Amino acid sequence: MNNTDEITQVISIGLIVASFLLYTGLVPKAIELCKECFYLLTNKGTKDGNLTRLCYKAIYSKLFQAYSRIRDNVFVIKYDTNLGRIHHVCGGRNKGCWLYIKLAEVHLGKEKFAKARELCEQALLISTAICDRGGEACCYGILGKMYQLTSEYENAREYHEKVLTIQKEIGNRNGEASCYENLGIVFQSIGEYKKAREYHNKAQVINKETGNRDREASSYSNLKAVYYSVGEYEKAKEYLEKSLAINKEIGDRSGEATCCGNLGMVYESLGEYNKAREHLENNNCDKKGNW
Repeated sequence: MNNTDEITQVISIGLIVASFLLYTGLVPKAIELCKECFYLLTNKGTKDGNLTRLCYKAIYSKLFQAYSRIRDNVFVIKYDTNLGRIHHVCGGRNKGCWLYIKLAEVHLGKEKFAKARELCEQALLISTAICDRGGEACCYGILGKMYQLTSEYENAREYHEKVLTIQKEIGNRNGEASCYENLGIVFQSIGEYKKAREYHNKAQVINKETGNRDREASSYSNLKAVYYSVGEYEKAKEYLEKSLAINKEIGDRSGEATCCGNLGMVYESLGEYNKAREHLENNNCDKKGNW
């Protein structure tokens, strides 16, 4: 066995053990072992360039998983970026595209909009070149959400409509429903409540057809928000009660608490203060875990 074979074998065993440590929740130990593999590869090296890149890719991937588990976004970004570079060099354009998308989502969550847009544009170039329609849809979706967060609603609408076109084309019903939800929120934000209601209804129909119960509950909550905004409190109550029933059915305690709080607000608007107090108290109890 030559030196390259020995180093590769040691690293492979190390990463198998790191996977086991991650599986059993021993994340710091897994990170420590991956770093030892990284040190061995960097300092001992192999003469085979392709093999070296594959080893680095495996180590970065495991470190990315580990830091994702503990939500250390600084290192998530670091290792995701390194993975993206290696995929680009190795010609793994599809995987590289999805790593850019993941990284863009991380930056969007941290409200680093310029970086999120830059990464989306890189991913979009790759996904367009390799005809990955799902990747294109994800890029447009991230850009749509970014423009929603920055209150640039016309741009948000434009990108969500692009996503919708693709989701219909590839037959992704869940993705189509998500587009309708996002468009409904955009139209509600600019006061076009009739349009907002139309899109939320479309999302609700698909979510019911596909048996996506948590998203169906979300659709009812979105419809409640539209009706509440225009002062139709009875309709708002009707949809909230539907959402509450589903959240109870699927055991979503957080969803139940949110519905109870919103029902309290609706009953207050209707002048039914005893019922308002009852639901708001239920909301508080659920949040404390003392239901």
